[in-house]
Amino acid sequence: EAQNLAPAVLEQVRLLTNLETARQKLLQIILIGQPELRELLARNDLRQLAQRITGRYHLEPLTAEETARYIEHRLKVAGALGEVFDRSAKQEAFRLSEGVPRLINVICDRALLGAYSRESRRVDRRLVRRAAAEVRGQLPRSAWLRPLATAAGLVGAAVVAASIWWIVTQRPGDPGAANSVPDESGTAVAAVTAEPLPEPTSTRPASTAAAAVEPDEPPASLNSQLQLAADLTSTSSALAALFKIWGLEYRRGADSGCAQARAAGLACLYQRGSWSGLRQMDRPAILTLIDDAGASHSVVLTAINGDTAELSIGGISTTHPVAAITNAWFGQFMLLWRPPHGTPASLGLNSRGVDVIWLRDSLGAIDERFVSSNPASDVFDAELEELVRAFQRAHRLNVDGVAGQQTQIIINSLLAVDGTPRLSISRMARDS
Repeated sequence: EAQNLAPAVLEQVRLLTNLETARQKLLQIILIGQPELRELLARNDLRQLAQRITGRYHLEPLTAEETARYIEHRLKVAGALGEVFDRSAKQEAFRLSEGVPRLINVICDRALLGAYSRESRRVDRRLVRRAAAEVRGQLPRSAWLRPLATAAGLVGAAVVAASIWWIVTQRPGDPGAANSVPDESGTAVAAVTAEPLPEPTSTRPASTAAAAVEPDEPPASLNSQLQLAADLTSTSSALAALFKIWGLEYRRGADSGCAQARAAGLACLYQRGSWSGLRQMDRPAILTLIDDAGASHSVVLTAINGDTAELSIGGISTTHPVAAITNAWFGQFMLLWRPPHGTPASLGLNSRGVDVIWLRDSLGAIDERFVSSNPASDVFDAELEELVRAFQRAHRLNVDGVAGQQTQIIINSLLAVDGTPRLSISRMARDS
């Protein structure tokens, strides 16, 4: 952000370049900023500084080939196990973004959300074009959700920069994908760059992040903590922290996070939701936060206490106002939950099996208003559908008569299933 430096500050930078010995300069100064930095350095009153610049590099928009490779790279980092964007989609993303990485990120994010809402593993040209129209304000954001609102309620997704987990981590033919039905809702060197490069893979020492939360120091802002711990806020790091809360070990480089969760009898739920939804489901969740520089971070929400929330950022537990987190959060989250018999499945009219019996028993145990007249039946009949609707109305869920993942999570919460981590219980209380 060097373009935001005042001319007086840049003059001080120039004076620092005078520090030298008989053999060499003592400082090497690198200025990195947006294209406005180029205009700033062209000012007449900064000509002496401009004359001392020995090297310049301008990151121009990507070519069509570079855009395709960039999309493939970001998906690979996120854990993609196959081609998500077809060739025409990549070409359309380049045409509509004109090769600007930030626009590529946003358009691809929206396109992935569209693919998820249609339960499609592939993103085509049509989805990219629709995503770009939404990004430019030509379509309302809720347009992606209309098809699911009538079929299965609200769905969720995650940004291409870090974590469109459901689409990119499921292998073709993975049975878990079919069962996870979304529901409810010295020398100065200036470098002018339009976009940040992909994240480095080096690990910052843990002490750097810890310094941001020293108790004797003033509390650091959420943005500064995210940036300090940037190397520790990957999707894998967040999954490891979330698994630990559930008493599990996340194995990096093994199966996808959701596959490992299924092996332990858990399931993943991805949504684009709100604080009220998180409070209601009452489960620790991975949030995707965006810092002031536009970088994406995966952090774990471990507790909500009134107007404050506890986050695990790079393994460091911190507390922030909910309002501050909201400014960096666009509603994307992922949580783990325990299905009644290990495999998540939406239960609707004419469904059969032990899950239906569990649903009848659970509704009756929660409130006598939801007691079934035929508790032993393993068939989801019209009476049970009405009971589910009544339960959904009572708990302000999407009323569709289908017991999807969110409805089942709320039921589990009300039943107080043992061993389930809760947002309403602080991390300190859990560890005691």
